[in-house]
Amino acid sequence: MTETKPNQTTSPYTQESISTNEHPLGQSASEFPMEPPPKYDDARHSPAPVNRNVQQVPHVVTIVQPRFGDLSVQCTCPNCHQTIVTRVERSNGILVWLICGILILVGCWLGCCLVPFCIDELKDTTHYCPNCGIMLGKNKKL
Repeated sequence: MTETKPNQTTSPYTQESISTNEHPLGQSASEFPMEPPPKYDDARHSPAPVNRNVQQVPHVVTIVQPRFGDLSVQCTCPNCHQTIVTRVERSNGILVWLICGILILVGCWLGCCLVPFCIDELKDTTHYCPNCGIMLGKNKKL
């Protein structure tokens, strides 16, 4: 038996196997013919030319804003970046006052001129984010 020192590693290759050209697993070197590596062709493997005049293209982010109408809209809030359904508030706009004035001129001054103030489809709408409260858009009738 051979003694191994603590800092020495054992190798399957012995001096005899190296000198007789024998593989450590018992196979001879003739079973594994060694071919020389392929030739290095300088023209085919030349490095690509470096272009120092490279311009960086800015990254463009397009945000599609939904069309705000009379009803709530599902969209992404630009402030809190959450997908939300807008909270809609209605207010009396120019169209409501214009119809009220026309009804007074026609002769409906006893109370019929106040009907436009009760019709939500005639009012202006403002859309808000329900999370952060930011105004997202308005829909004015006139």
